[in-house]
Formats: sequence, structure tokens, C-alpha cells
Amino acid sequence: MKLSQVGAFLATLTTFACGYSFSDFSKASDLPAANTDLDESTELKTDEEERIIGGLEASIAGFPYAVGLYSKHFDLDNFYFFCGGVLIAPQYVATAEHCTMITDTYVSVGAQYAARPRKNNGKRIRVVERSRPIYKNGQSFDIGLLKLETPVTDQPVRLCAADGSDNEVGTMGTVLGWGKTENSTSSFSMRSVDVEIISNRKCSTYFDSEITDNQLCAGTGNGKNACTVDSGGPLVVDDVLVGIYTGSKSCSKKPGIYTRVGSMLDYINNVVTYGINETNSRNARRST
Repeated sequence: MKLSQVGAFLATLTTFACGYSFSDFSKASDLPAANTDLDESTELKTDEEERIIGGLEASIAGFPYAVGLYSKHFDLDNFYFFCGGVLIAPQYVATAEHCTMITDTYVSVGAQYAARPRKNNGKRIRVVERSRPIYKNGQSFDIGLLKLETPVTDQPVRLCAADGSDNEVGTMGTVLGWGKTENSTSSFSMRSVDVEIISNRKCSTYFDSEITDNQLCAGTGNGKNACTVDSGGPLVVDDVLVGIYTGSKSCSKKPGIYTRVGSMLDYINNVVTYGINETNSRNARRST
């Protein structure tokens, strides 16, 4: 991939709803070597930039709803992994809104190694439609839904209750994603880390911007967190989806910020039930 193409790819993904950015992604053909060249746009060192920090390898059999997103957008010879996601229905994946900006997106389902789905009994399925929620009263939401070309038989995640009972302060949740390990090598095996859900008030003390009611935070900056390429991945409590990872600053030192799924249930259920259309999606369109 040419440097100019890399720059264009990164520019597409660089800014999202929380005001934070991520800069790196990874090529399937590079595995298992680390990609250490692309650390231009964040304050983190490359070895901190992509990983589930402080986590452990997790089996996809235990979390069959965890998926990876990748694209051939700028290089027809290689797939580039760029975000996580979560299967919410046989034909729908939830991710961060900023992860829906790339055309020619594919989803790996049932794969321990997201960038090599066909080599470990996984599936690679093309995204045919993308949905972003319609903003109301000036509010924005870093969540988007992707429709798969064909339904899958893998077990979707369960959605949380609207009353917040699944994600009360002090509850321990599990973040899932793919990325570099502590020694900066790219195994790309799925990883998990357990983090504590904290109050928005406490979370806001770590950041300059307000944490809204549509967001929740987990982790306390104790060296355990999701990070950049984990964007779009799920925060689950006992296999119940409570958050979609949207970002952080200084991932190992500050909490992770998530879209609060309980605030988005009407949107999610509308899209899954009626399909992606102009009444439930902003700029609804088919993928190309």
C-alpha cells in the first residue's frame, strides 16, 4: 500500500464522536509480524496503540458474537483489519459509527484470528448496507449497524435491558477485540480484558469533554483497557451487550468510553426488524 493511500485511509477514520482518533490498522498478509510504521496521528507510542491492554487470549467459542471488520478499500491484493464489531442478529453487526465509513467492508465471523477467517473455520462475509442513527436534539451517537450479504448461524449477543440494570456502576464487564499484545507482536488472536463500569461523573474527571447519558465508561486507567483498533468491539456483562467501544486517550491510563447500548435499543430493534431505510438511518445506503 502506498503512503498516500495509507494517509487517505487514515483520514477517513481519524475523527469520531467522542473527539478522539485512531490511526493504525493491520494487513492480513503481514501476520504475525507487527506493523510498526503507522504511528503518526495519536499521542500513543506504536506498541501501546493497537492492543487490548492488560488482557488475555480468549476463545471465539466462548464469545461467538465477536467479529472483525476489514477492507480492500485501497489495496485489492490485501485485506486490512481496522475495527471490531458484534453480531446482534443473524444478518446484522453493531460497531462504532466511525467504523462504518469505509466502503468495501467485510466481516469475519466465528474466527479466532480475525484477519485470517478462512484459515481457522471462520467466515468472511461482505457488508451490503450500512446504517447510522438519525441525530436528535443535537445529540450524536457513535454506533452504526452493518447488514451482511447473507445471514449466519453463529449465536448473536443478547441485548441489554433499557433500564440500565445490566450495566450498573461497579459491575464487571468484558471487552473483546483483536490487536497487539504487551510485547508489541501482532498475534491477532481474539483477546479479552475485564474492566469495571464506573460512573459518568467519575469518568469525566479523566477527560476534558463531558461524558453524555448516551455513553458509559469502564476501567480506571490501571493498565487494563481496549485501545484503537479495538474500536467498535463489544463490552459485555455475562454475554449481554452493554457497550460499543468508541475510544480513549492514553488507553492504559484512562477509562475506555463506550456507546451505551441501552440508549440505542429503539434504533437497533427498528433496523433489525424493518431493515435499513430513511426513517431509521441517517444517509442510509448500500455499500459499494
